[in-house]
Amino acid sequence: MPTLRLNTQRIALATITAVLTLSAAACATKPPPAPVEPAPLIKKG
Repeated sequence: MPTLRLNTQRIALATITAVLTLSAAACATKPPPAPVEPAPLIKKG
C-alpha cells in the first residue's frame, strides 16, 4: 500500500508541474497587460 501512496503523490506532483508549465507557456506567449492579473487565475485553479 505505501507504493500506491507514493504513486499518488508522484501523479499529483506531475499534474501540478504540468499545469504550472502550461500556465508559464501561456504567459510567455500571451503576456498579461498587468502582473496582478495572474493572481485570480491561480485562486480559481
